[in-house]
Amino acid sequence: MTGKEQGSFNNGVKDGAWIGYHEDGQLYYKGNYKNDEREGAWVDYEENGALKDKGNFKNGERVGAFVGYHKNGQLSYKANYKYKNAEVTIVQYYEDGTVIRYFTGTFKKGVKISD
Repeated sequence: MTGKEQGSFNNGVKDGAWIGYHEDGQLYYKGNYKNDEREGAWVDYEENGALKDKGNFKNGERVGAFVGYHKNGQLSYKANYKYKNAEVTIVQYYEDGTVIRYFTGTFKKGVKISD
């Protein structure tokens, strides 16, 4: 391994498969870039190697189903993103599995504009 990330460039921007590592050398993320934006399946890991979250990207934006996990392995959140994060549904959970909150809304440029 050379450096904290490994992957390829095309015309000076990240393009293709990439892998990142935590300071201690543990896997941090793996996914793909297209024109320097996250694209396709993406997985992030905790420093202890446990799965942190996973989902898909299109042009650097979350799209479709995402799931995240607490460090103890319990579900942290489930989300569903429409393209450009315009419509988002998220359910968040405490480490014991009980629901913290559920929300859905419509966003424009990252700002909630309606429920």
